[in-house]
Amino acid sequence: MHIVIENGLYDMVEILLTHNAYDINQEDRNGQTPLMLAVILGEEEIIRLLVRAGADVNEINNAGKSALLIALEDGNFDIAEYLIKHGGDVNTVDHLGQSALFLTMNNNTDHKCIKLLKKLIKAGYSFEKDRFWLKDDGFGYSLCSCDKSVSKLLKKLDCSRASLDRSLSTHFPLEFTKVG
Repeated sequence: MHIVIENGLYDMVEILLTHNAYDINQEDRNGQTPLMLAVILGEEEIIRLLVRAGADVNEINNAGKSALLIALEDGNFDIAEYLIKHGGDVNTVDHLGQSALFLTMNNNTDHKCIKLLKKLIKAGYSFEKDRFWLKDDGFGYSLCSCDKSVSKLLKKLDCSRASLDRSLSTHFPLEFTKVG
């Protein structure tokens, strides 16, 4: 199935699934399932087909990543939204300790990122594992300036502006300097 997906052969995937000719959650040597491979390749139609056929959206690869974490790491927020909608565990953390929020913020801070953050929260995301990196890396400050509801959440986590400002000046000294 992996080779079929690598070649984007939707019809062949459909045939294999229809005839139960392949274990839908079969892992390759890296622990990647067909769903994970489809996510990596951005094959949205194949992803939908696999999920409808019962692929485990929460299976974990050798790096501790689920299909959702892979989508977030790649910045593919449309696929991530689809996986969340179909039961993707938003509280999974990989072997490096990277959470869904961390991977989302590491890839983008625009409108899509805020939209996805709201979907993570709606799906029951727990911020506890992110409290310290939000403070240390200063992502909280940029989020606060983008969206009031996110700002309220971060205040609950004690991501104070003073600690975030200190962090920002350390990590991004030129980027946040006032002009004029």
